[in-house]
Amino acid sequence: MMEFIHSPWGTIIIWGLLTPSLLAWLVSWLGERCKMAAVQFFGYQAQFILGGLGIIIHELSHLIMALLFHHQLTGVRLLRRPDPNDPTDNALGYVAHRWNERSWYQTIGNFWIGVAPIIGCLGSLVAIIRFLTPSWYNTLISTLGTGNLVIANHTPWWQYLLAILLIIQLSVGGFDLSLADWQNSKAGLIATVITIGAALALSNWLWGPVAIQTWLNSWIPLVNWLLCFASLINGLVLLLFYCCYLFKN
Repeated sequence: MMEFIHSPWGTIIIWGLLTPSLLAWLVSWLGERCKMAAVQFFGYQAQFILGGLGIIIHELSHLIMALLFHHQLTGVRLLRRPDPNDPTDNALGYVAHRWNERSWYQTIGNFWIGVAPIIGCLGSLVAIIRFLTPSWYNTLISTLGTGNLVIANHTPWWQYLLAILLIIQLSVGGFDLSLADWQNSKAGLIATVITIGAALALSNWLWGPVAIQTWLNSWIPLVNWLLCFASLINGLVLLLFYCCYLFKN
């Protein structure tokens, strides 16, 4: 059992597929709770005021990934108000697309289009910390054990405040995946797993298990740590909302 866990196949299945999937679900679930808390504690408009930018980044992530995988766009709304007279209308934005079911590449794209907001918001989160709060970024980089530290001179207070406000935008409007997002990813999951498995088998044959294991260990821990970091951020934002609600009442 331990031999399998430390093998390339064990690494890709346990640490490269199962662990990121569970962490992505946790990030999404906490993001959904942040949005629900914002609406419950501060009113219906709060999801737009506190999460409007996050919603736009969410939908832009879908859009960019759909273009990368050559899907045909049939409709795009980066931000919208649901119809108050339609109880089934809950979409705050959407990217509608079609794909050729006979195209393996486009089928794989469904998986990445579905999870694209997690990728886009993770990138945005790191960028916010990198350019607005260098000291926080250096702490993150030191924890991850990768990347280059940046010069962290005296950072004005307003940059920390702006970073917190932008992070709240991501937590409320960006990270949570809808049921449609999960279903879209499911449509391309099998094709993605087969492709990864075939690529791993070919790489193992060409370069050997040691080289493949080294390559996997160079990026899989980073992905999982970033997802853990996003989960922590969403959890802190949710806690902040509860504290504000208790203080208000």
